[in-house]
Amino acid sequence: MNRQQHFSHFPHKVFRHLLAASLLSFLTGWLYIPQLPWYLLGPLREAEIVLWAYWSIGGGIAGGLVSLLIRRSQNNGLQKIWLVISLLGTLLLLLAQLPPLFLWFMFRGAPIADGPVADAVIGGFLPMLPHLLIVGTSLLGIGSSFSLLADHRSPLRLTGKQTSFAVGSILFAALVWYGVDNYQSATLVTSTYPENGATNVPLHTTVRVSWNLDENF
Repeated sequence: MNRQQHFSHFPHKVFRHLLAASLLSFLTGWLYIPQLPWYLLGPLREAEIVLWAYWSIGGGIAGGLVSLLIRRSQNNGLQKIWLVISLLGTLLLLLAQLPPLFLWFMFRGAPIADGPVADAVIGGFLPMLPHLLIVGTSLLGIGSSFSLLADHRSPLRLTGKQTSFAVGSILFAALVWYGVDNYQSATLVTSTYPENGATNVPLHTTVRVSWNLDENF
């Protein structure tokens, strides 16, 4: 069996793994929108949770489109581009599951469980299942994409220059993301009373803070 035959099924594996992770991400995002009747967190309303839901839905749509492009592309150069994007996308889908899983372990399931706290772990496990499935399918997608791009037997293996360009592009995107996130964090507080650095403030003055958040959450 030559290398072309050995790796001929790998794009289909990437397609299946990425499509599965994307579909799960899309569906899971809908569970965290408070306006919907199946919202998981009951009375808990936080803008960060809603933002995570929208990113999860958007990431699912983007991942689904990339998976279709991987399957339909016949050009090796384009397939390499979509595979690099797939590798980055599945990594982001994987990392996006860390906050809900961390909170579940931290609070022992209490935020997503009905009834007594003693039953929280049982009540909270089922909603975590989609996150765990996304982790599993994302890891499979990362593995199959990496095999196609890095294995010396693969016809879609990146050259040295292509690898440098891909890594540079990913680092650039990460820096942009980091800058945008820092900017949003810096502008989260719109005003305070007393103002920052104020002097001669009476001892019993009430401190007021205005946040740059949706008032509904």
